[in-house]
Amino acid sequence: VEGVESEPSFAPRFGMEVNSDKPDEQGTEVVFSNDAGTQIASATFGKKLGSSESSEQGGTVGRFVRNNADQTGVYKVAELFPTLSATPSAWLDQQFLTIEKIKDIAVSKPGKPENDWTLTRPDEDAEFTLVDKQTTDPLDPAVTGALKTLFSSSTFTDIVLPDKVAESEDPATKRTVEITTTEGFNYKLTIAQGTTTETKPDENGQPPEGGYLVTVDVTGTIPAERKKGDKESEADAKAKDAAFTDRKSVLEKRLADQKSLAGRTFKVSSWTVEAVVKNRSELIKKPTPPAGQAGRGPQGLQGLQGLQGIPGMPPQGGGAPARRPVQAVTPPVAIPPSEDDGGGEDCQ
Repeated sequence: VEGVESEPSFAPRFGMEVNSDKPDEQGTEVVFSNDAGTQIASATFGKKLGSSESSEQGGTVGRFVRNNADQTGVYKVAELFPTLSATPSAWLDQQFLTIEKIKDIAVSKPGKPENDWTLTRPDEDAEFTLVDKQTTDPLDPAVTGALKTLFSSSTFTDIVLPDKVAESEDPATKRTVEITTTEGFNYKLTIAQGTTTETKPDENGQPPEGGYLVTVDVTGTIPAERKKGDKESEADAKAKDAAFTDRKSVLEKRLADQKSLAGRTFKVSSWTVEAVVKNRSELIKKPTPPAGQAGRGPQGLQGLQGLQGIPGMPPQGGGAPARRPVQAVTPPVAIPPSEDDGGGEDCQ
């Protein structure tokens, strides 16, 4: 919308100095090449325009852009180019796993011959139960309930290159998670806590985290036909057949999409897998102390110890209670009526 005459030395002012050590001066350089690899054009995209900097002709907030073949100046354009990024993860379709109707979940750790824990349920509406449980204590529904929607519609944040996996994960935290669904899907995932050397906060101001690294292997057998009931009416059977065909199409596409995830290592946020990276003991419901016993545990005793020396509290180890404290009470002060009310009414 406007050209600005400027020598190349003014590039930092427009946010177009690629070699600057200041992020707000660097800009983004874009090189366009043909199929033979020959460069056909290049441009540098600089700072965004505030409303006061936008052209009166265009009247639209945009961005500074320089055609690198033209050294006479820069241009104001009425376009922000919001998808322009030098970070490859920003180009990815970050849709990850969609797992529905989970039936079984088994978690194992490296070097152990048996699963750390296995949960099962007869159908998608039932509660999970612990297989081969080593305790009679009930499961905590607040913990196991979150597993019902595990990976229900998850995303990943990045893909870790094969030669970077070893240095990007903590092998001591690795575990294998096997999931089966009521619709014939079988998932085998390896999950390990990620490591990071990043010290700067992210774009939202949050401290950096390693997240978790996940690999996926998916298999499945989708029934070709629906099992029909003995007493189905013709209309009922027709409706159920149509629903089965639609669902079968969805599952076939999902299976093909999720099989394509094999062979890659994905980085996901901690909250994506926090429901499943738990030890067996964390699945068990914590006992509720009997009524009247609150505060008698170790923490309660420590709390009482912290009250020693307060008037009225017994000294540690028993003994007679401390002497009642002396109270100083200020007698009430009478407030005389003001001259305005003439003393006709009491002050409220």
